[in-house]
Amino acid sequence: SRTLRLAKQQVTFVGQVSHEFKTPLTNITLYSEMLSEYLEEEPAPIPDYLQVISAESKRLTRLIQNVLAFNKPNNLNIKPVNLTSLLKQVYLTFKPILAAKSLQLNLINLENDCIVNTDADSVMQILNNFLSNAEKYASKGKQVDLSLCRSGKQVVITVRDYGEGVASHLLKQIFKPFYRVSSSITEGVSGTGIGLTIANQLAKQLQGEIKVINKKPGIAFSLILMEQKNENINC
Repeated sequence: SRTLRLAKQQVTFVGQVSHEFKTPLTNITLYSEMLSEYLEEEPAPIPDYLQVISAESKRLTRLIQNVLAFNKPNNLNIKPVNLTSLLKQVYLTFKPILAAKSLQLNLINLENDCIVNTDADSVMQILNNFLSNAEKYASKGKQVDLSLCRSGKQVVITVRDYGEGVASHLLKQIFKPFYRVSSSITEGVSGTGIGLTIANQLAKQLQGEIKVINKKPGIAFSLILMEQKNENINC
């Protein structure tokens, strides 16, 4: 009982601190974006520095969202979402972040105005986790593909990297809370081990699923959103 009580206090403390971080981080992001617009004509490296500030503040915001969302059901706002526009937004956010790690982000197989009834924030958070993992663990692959395809009533959004991948027998383990693959690619890389757990929880809340497939090279994480059950995915 004492151990459980201490663990609950720790979780509560982390949640409270994370919540307090949200407002100042929002302000940092907002003012860095305003400065970027105001100083966009300034010579390098001023715009580059502001871009880094904005990207890193967004990264911290994503980490805090992960902590706050852990084991807590989201209040979903289900409505028609243009996934094509959402992926373009994700692309613009992550392109400079991945470029800083010498990774080229490619937007491929993008359908025009792919609209699905879902929660935009949850989809965004799932993709943020996929791309953050690619940034941290697949820099040797030099590129990451972000794709969208539709087959019948199913929509599949995939993030595929060209790194070293994950051993097949560990693919189910990586969705467990606080689990991190122990290998040369994770050495010296910080992480909480809850990103994919949260992504999986969010996908289930959206009545969807996540599939992970080893590629040669790399690994592909797919978010499958569906309006009705259909097992045949040709993309």
